[in-house]
Amino acid sequence: MKTIATIAAIAAASLTGLASASTTLIDFEGLADDDVVTNQFANVTFSSQPGSVVYVTEQPGVGIGDNFICSGLANNMINCVDEVLLDFTSAVSNLSFFAVGDNNVGVVGQVEVFVDNMLAGTVDLIADGNFATTEFVDLTAFNNVTGIRIFNITDAAGLGYDNFEFDVGMAEVPVPAAALLFVGGAAGFVRRRKDA
Repeated sequence: MKTIATIAAIAAASLTGLASASTTLIDFEGLADDDVVTNQFANVTFSSQPGSVVYVTEQPGVGIGDNFICSGLANNMINCVDEVLLDFTSAVSNLSFFAVGDNNVGVVGQVEVFVDNMLAGTVDLIADGNFATTEFVDLTAFNNVTGIRIFNITDAAGLGYDNFEFDVGMAEVPVPAAALLFVGGAAGFVRRRKDA
């Protein structure tokens, strides 16, 4: 009987489909005002459209903490209107971040989410028109994200972004029913052999 329980426990553990994941939070507080953000953080590279870069901007009282990121021209002119791209070195899940600095109400931007480098969906950035408050952007419905493209569509003053949080590693994979039947069958086979 002990053998059956041991085999079942080992098989079940190997079929759970869980991969280890670690949570990452990027808040830009360790960088200086006007720093260009590229690959300072593990697992992700920040960029923008050609001719533009991603800058740290220090504005205490806006958003979370003192720093957030904004796009700008490569000649040190922050404008916060160009797109911001994140490319992940390993697929991530449970992704979220905050948008800051909005001046309009309603949909002010969008996020394109890429899974396996293919567009998997678009999420609206919805703002309340209060420049100093943060707007939570929830992308947790997407698993194994390889990149996102954030772009402003209506806010002439632009948008900033802060506190990117995500899990590095594969999302939970459901165990197929056939695999569970195999475990049950193996346990039954061992029991029959023992009874014989």
